[in-house]
Amino acid sequence: MNTFRSDDVASGLVVRDSGGILVKAFANFQFDASMEAGIISKEYLDALYELSKADWEASASIYIIAGQ
Repeated sequence: MNTFRSDDVASGLVVRDSGGILVKAFANFQFDASMEAGIISKEYLDALYELSKADWEASASIYIIAGQ
């Protein structure tokens, strides 16, 4: 994230927001199988999303919103 942010700033952009999207607790095939089996609920996914706000380093993906 630090490199991501510094590259954006170095290019003249202003970082407006940044963070993680979803803490990835399982491999994709495990997520898929667990969701199909009804083991993982929407509430569980919501909790992983909220956790990613606090710990972006554990997220599957990170993002930056930047502009002029």
